[in-house]
Amino acid sequence: MVNTERNLGPRPLHTNSTLFDGIVLQYELDFWEYHKANPAVYKLFCRFADEAIKKGHTKLSAKLIVNRIRWESYIETSTVDYKINDRWHSYYGRLWMLDKNMPNFFEKRVMNGEFSEGIEEN
Repeated sequence: MVNTERNLGPRPLHTNSTLFDGIVLQYELDFWEYHKANPAVYKLFCRFADEAIKKGHTKLSAKLIVNRIRWESYIETSTVDYKINDRWHSYYGRLWMLDKNMPNFFEKRVMNGEFSEGIEEN
């Protein structure tokens, strides 16, 4: 069971952020607003990441999971079409890794405007 209430913010993520280890970006603020308004997206993200782990995956792409959410919500159910900004897959991935205490499941890359200390640049 995913504790989405704990993750709904508002959670100030400043320079000493435990989630992004970078500077505050408008994207980040927009992400938290979207996250609070659409808790089902994170529930699906957690469900699909957990499914991948159960099938033996030790590394995965957060973008892959976000695209599966898009597929499931638009193609399979056709009842909800989540408009997920392409910039947010990294936020969902980092949030999930923090919540699950699995810091290396998703590869972290430097996001535009973010300090790169401790994050691989690819």
